[in-house]
Amino acid sequence: MKLTNKQKSILLEKQRTKKYLFLLIVLLVFLFFGMPDIVLYTKTGILRWLPFVLISTAIPFLIYMSVQNLFVNKKIATIIALASVFLIGPGFGIWTEKLADKDINDNGILIKGFVTEKWYFHKRNTATGDWFYKAKFNINKKTYFTFSTVDDDNTIKVGDPIMIKYSRRNPENNDIMNEK
Repeated sequence: MKLTNKQKSILLEKQRTKKYLFLLIVLLVFLFFGMPDIVLYTKTGILRWLPFVLISTAIPFLIYMSVQNLFVNKKIATIIALASVFLIGPGFGIWTEKLADKDINDNGILIKGFVTEKWYFHKRNTATGDWFYKAKFNINKKTYFTFSTVDDDNTIKVGDPIMIKYSRRNPENNDIMNEK
């Protein structure tokens, strides 16, 4: 039986939609279950932007391409694709925070570090702000840094010793344990 041009077009569209859906599933599985630790916990460099780029561009694009073939209205496809950023982004953040906490709890080692930076961040449209600081620690002659942490009492000074718990699997995954 010979297919008409319209039938061929519909068949090609279905095949394309299946490819986009397959790529979307592969990307979501990679994002939530296959992302290497070096990407999840890095604090510097270009790798730290990979999850953001995937969540804000690649995944919405694949969703849009998949959904637009299901709905005639491209406006609906656009809304669904944009909404995915607000669903997947926070979901990924919560997921990675749980992974990081579990990794530190299961593989954590305490080490003495030192405060390297301190700054005041003034909140927009308010009269208040918060003091923040970062610390560093060394393992096997390599220096690692913490994420910024709020100094609620403004008692921490640059150079102060600080206890840090890091994962022996990946020292980039770390938490400041106390304030002095």
